[in-house]
Amino acid sequence: MKTRIEIENVYRKVRAFLQKNLLKDAFDALGTLLNGENLWQFADRKNELEDTYRTMLRYVVEGAPDPERTALLEMLRNAVTELADALRERLLVRLADNYEYQEIQRNALSMRECQSLKNEFSLLSPVENRVEYERLTMEIFNRLWLTERYTEAEYDLLQSASGQPVVVSAVMLHLLRLYDEKSLLLLFDISETETDNDLRCRAMVALAVAMYKYNDRFESHPALRNRLLLASENAAWRADFIQAMLQIVRTKDTDAVTKKLKEKILPEMIKFRTKIEREISSDEEFMKNFSEENPEWKKKLKLAQDYNFSEKLMDEFLEMQKNGADVFMSSFAQLKNFDFFAKVSNWFLPFDISHSSLQKSFTNETEKRKVDLMLQSGYMCDSDKYSFCLSLSQIPSSQRDMLFLSMGADRDALEEMYKDRKAEVTKKNVIFSACLQNVYRYYRIFGNRQHLTDIFTMKFAFVDTHFAQAMRFSVPELLKFAEYYFVSGHYEEALVIYERMSLSDKDAEIYQKTGFCHQHLQQFGQALDCYERADLMLPDNKWTLRRLAFCYRIEKRYEKALDCYRRLSAQQPDDLDLMLNEGYCQMELQAYDDAFRTFFKAEYTAPANRNVFRALLWCSFLSHKFEQAEKYAEKLMTATTNAVDLMNVGHVKWALGKRHEALNFYCQSVRLDTKGINGFMENIARDSEALKEKAQISDEEYKLMMEQLKYMINDNY
Repeated sequence: MKTRIEIENVYRKVRAFLQKNLLKDAFDALGTLLNGENLWQFADRKNELEDTYRTMLRYVVEGAPDPERTALLEMLRNAVTELADALRERLLVRLADNYEYQEIQRNALSMRECQSLKNEFSLLSPVENRVEYERLTMEIFNRLWLTERYTEAEYDLLQSASGQPVVVSAVMLHLLRLYDEKSLLLLFDISETETDNDLRCRAMVALAVAMYKYNDRFESHPALRNRLLLASENAAWRADFIQAMLQIVRTKDTDAVTKKLKEKILPEMIKFRTKIEREISSDEEFMKNFSEENPEWKKKLKLAQDYNFSEKLMDEFLEMQKNGADVFMSSFAQLKNFDFFAKVSNWFLPFDISHSSLQKSFTNETEKRKVDLMLQSGYMCDSDKYSFCLSLSQIPSSQRDMLFLSMGADRDALEEMYKDRKAEVTKKNVIFSACLQNVYRYYRIFGNRQHLTDIFTMKFAFVDTHFAQAMRFSVPELLKFAEYYFVSGHYEEALVIYERMSLSDKDAEIYQKTGFCHQHLQQFGQALDCYERADLMLPDNKWTLRRLAFCYRIEKRYEKALDCYRRLSAQQPDDLDLMLNEGYCQMELQAYDDAFRTFFKAEYTAPANRNVFRALLWCSFLSHKFEQAEKYAEKLMTATTNAVDLMNVGHVKWALGKRHEALNFYCQSVRLDTKGINGFMENIARDSEALKEKAQISDEEYKLMMEQLKYMINDNY
């Protein structure tokens, strides 16, 4: 029996040969897959297609006119692709080396005929026969998910049960395993004609994911192309389909969102809460102190500022949630161990408070109604709602009572809350988000996930696909993708879109953002080109000028950087940072007198600023004014300092011939350097040329002083 690696390798070769129109090589590769497998139907189909191909080749050799040759070649490529798909599927089912194929093998004999399922489904009522209805829904899900290849019977069953969202999810899982054009066309029908938003959104998500996976087949399937073009003529459908693609891209960032919540937002909120509890014993005491004039006012003011900071964190959390970020992934990942989630269909089941598995979670109808209203008013996906309700059955009764008490005694108030939030939670972006959260949890939390092919490892660069090109995205549509990539820090992906736009569509903001992407990718030359264009379109913009100056300095174009800083200074004459940056550029140009004038102006503006002292120390050192440098070194040492400051003071002492003092400062610098002696050596190596040139230190003396420093460090100086 062939291994999965062998099967997949040969399958990839077949696909590669077909893309290059090397059908003979593709047939040979299929022959190696069929060798020793006793799959006569597949072998016969392969021989039939190959005979057709060889007949066509004979016509070519004989020079016979064949106006249908191109169409025949396309048909053969598609037919051989379909055969390769089916053969790969059959061999993997036989191998059954992962969960999905084991389920196919296990269910093959027990699955009922489609007609039987269809007949029973048409007769059962979800109200009168709930348990049987749930069982049948799961059975239909499994039939559509685990069938090797759909026949007319499966398509008929799919159409009759297409009103069930879980059925659409089953078709998506099947499509992700095996390409099926007819299933894709049925998904188009559902996405266009269904009035139920959950169903439409699921169909669109399934379409977007499947079409991305099979992007290389789009151009060779005209029926699919025509269906997409027809659907995208409807402005509402087009907007929703683009929304689905955007939400898929967002969902890929769930791990980053979870990390941000765990490492930044939640710890800061907890820290703030702890501080409040420590600083204020009670609301009453807090209000009493507000009425008194006392030294604590400053403390309270600081606390209010902290509160504003906490509000910002909460606003950030809510904004992430509203924009479709999956903020509950880490919380509910621990609540997926119930037997309920052992069944794949339940990961995609629309939430129903009356589901039979939840009956032990509630002691009365009032509890059930409260929870239902609360869950309907939130942003949780179906999977997390089931987790929440299932966990209620495990909470001690005293804690349950407190929980339901906290929900409020007035059911009317809860219903009013639901009415207030209904418009928000039924928006398309929220539904798309919830739909994809169900999918994401299945691939990332399901007990047998190690056997699944995680779709979220795909890049989902929708803008680069054949089907997106066929849709001809408008500039506003392209910018939706670009803006998401940009604000999420995916600069490479954003850059692809910005650079694809025509010159006539670009304004100053687009050039600014394009330059920013280049800058973050350390492509400083390209960044400068974009910033310069932005500066021409929107002259003297502060943001642009600062970025231009930064990139010019990186590229060592100090005169250009200096010009930018001067233009900025004309707008902000008292800006200390601008003065310092202007002075540093003058230093790099060895215009030390100009640099001193700039730095002295900065010193006049901020007489006790340590950054000014640093600048004057280094400018004095480079211009051989070592006594003046020592004066600023002493000012720098009057407060807490850092490793680089101590090293620079050491340079000044060395230039003045005070080698013992220089070594003492170097030792202190080593102690403060996070990388110890290695970090210090890296830093001083960058200054070595200045030491040798400005302080007239020989190469020999430099090396010997460094040797002595190492001994002093080893001797625990």
